[in-house]
Amino acid sequence: FDEEFDGLGIMSDMTRSAVKKAKRKKRGDADSAKGSTVYFYRFETFGKVADKDWVVALPDGERVLGCATGREWGAVITSRRLLRLFTTAGIQGPVIWIPGEPVTVVGRGRFVAVVYHRSLSPMQDGTQLLGYSLIDGINGNTIAAGELSSISPGASLTWAGFTDVCALSVMDSDGMLSMLARSPSSDNCSSDTMGHWIPMLDTVGLKKSTSDSFWPVEVYGGKLVCVPLRGGKEYPDPVRRPVTTTLPLRIPMAKGLTVKSGPLDEVSVRGNIALNQQKVLNDYLCNLGEADADALEEEYVQMSAQVDKITLKLFMQIVRTGKVERALDLIQRLHLEQSYDIAIQAADRVGHRKLSDRIEESKLQKFQP
Repeated sequence: FDEEFDGLGIMSDMTRSAVKKAKRKKRGDADSAKGSTVYFYRFETFGKVADKDWVVALPDGERVLGCATGREWGAVITSRRLLRLFTTAGIQGPVIWIPGEPVTVVGRGRFVAVVYHRSLSPMQDGTQLLGYSLIDGINGNTIAAGELSSISPGASLTWAGFTDVCALSVMDSDGMLSMLARSPSSDNCSSDTMGHWIPMLDTVGLKKSTSDSFWPVEVYGGKLVCVPLRGGKEYPDPVRRPVTTTLPLRIPMAKGLTVKSGPLDEVSVRGNIALNQQKVLNDYLCNLGEADADALEEEYVQMSAQVDKITLKLFMQIVRTGKVERALDLIQRLHLEQSYDIAIQAADRVGHRKLSDRIEESKLQKFQP
């Protein structure tokens, strides 16, 4: 009705303003509000110092809900379910729709990860239904996406971040730390676009009291760097400098009752997972031409030798017990041809010729002449 009366020129400015305000309130027009302002401060520049920082204003009604930065990029997630990417110099990159209501955004190196609600209603037991998107923060390409299936029953997400080899990791309110494990492709310069979530550390058994918890900082060098919290505290005291500790990662393996392999079994499994994640990162950098393929391959071979050494120790323990079929299954974890040769010699020394013959067959299949 305001258009009709306004057209007749009988509405005062105050009345016209009141009518417009009432219309905005009625339809919940969020676009009438001012959008968030993003400030980016750089530490270094090869240009003028006065030009190193930049500021942008988002469209009206669009609020920033989270921000992250990495190598040569910055990103924000907004109330409009958008991921906005920027270069560190302020050039706007792709604007990407988030499949659900955003929960958090994290980044490291070239990579940015967005966690979002797949459903605003949790499962009947209270478990959050979340999804994730792993994106290249520079070009905006989606690297991996799927369900964040690593939330314990009845739990919710409490932390997300990247390991030192840029593997996405999360922790839930039950204290379970999990990692997105992706497998290298047979193509030397590509990897799969999916992955699966693996529990890497259950902190429940490390608590001195049920009210204790661990506030994650990062996952580095096979350890969780965190701040121990006592007495039901949810976060460190912001006034005092927090005291951090490190918790070695340990996959919650089942306990063997017929054959006791000790901690070597878990270390071997986790070592192979870590090696795969390093290979995935190397392949991606190789594909972009950002690293020397020969240098990366040499580094990978050295790491493979270290992981194979652990697997061979476990292999020899099992061979001594006479569990030849179990020993043969373990051979599938080896990476280097030299490691197969060591396993063949070890089987021969204890008189398991059939085992050494089968290992020889596996070696020929994997390393064809």
